[in-house]
Amino acid sequence: PKKVTIEKVTNPRTKQMMITWIKDSKITGYEIMYATNKGFSSGKKTVTVKNYKNTSKTINRLKKGKTYYVKIRSYIIID
Repeated sequence: PKKVTIEKVTNPRTKQMMITWIKDSKITGYEIMYATNKGFSSGKKTVTVKNYKNTSKTINRLKKGKTYYVKIRSYIIID
């Protein structure tokens, strides 16, 4: 699949982040990874979005005052 482009990451409320990306209709879903360090070696969590039509995801239960790093990738299920 093509590389997913993150449009923006916002903070709608305390301890939340909303990730918005550009939709690709040729894929099955998206996998979002976020961590508290740039190398994604500690505090890493993964969220799966199984519907390709979704273009945003809100992640809750974050720690106040921490910096989070985000990456997203798309995937295709074949048979």
